[in-house]
Amino acid sequence: MPHATLRILPNETDPTTIGPRLGVKPTRMVKKGELAEPGMLDSAATASEWSLSSEDTGLGGGVGAHVAWLMEQLGAKAGVLATLRAEGLGVSLSLTLDRGRSLTLSHALLSQLQATGLDVELRFA
Repeated sequence: MPHATLRILPNETDPTTIGPRLGVKPTRMVKKGELAEPGMLDSAATASEWSLSSEDTGLGGGVGAHVAWLMEQLGAKAGVLATLRAEGLGVSLSLTLDRGRSLTLSHALLSQLQATGLDVELRFA
């Protein structure tokens, strides 16, 4: 299923501080050393992670709808994303597409993606 994910790898920064800076709650957050998957033994996270993903939102349509959802969640936070990167945090945006499907993004959506200042990784599942 197509989806869009903003992933932040905060290094030694407490991942609980990221959501308030972006004004949004993560869909996944784990601190280094905590269980990466609840209920799984011996699955301690080797790194902290904060992410916001459209994967479980129930959105239909193509990946464009998922990108639009993610951009709506972030609002005008390009400056915050730039600050996080300047502080040495890993910040990435990935789009997961169904294998064999085409990708169409409107000019307006491409402009919003461009404004984040992030490179976009395309993944085919």
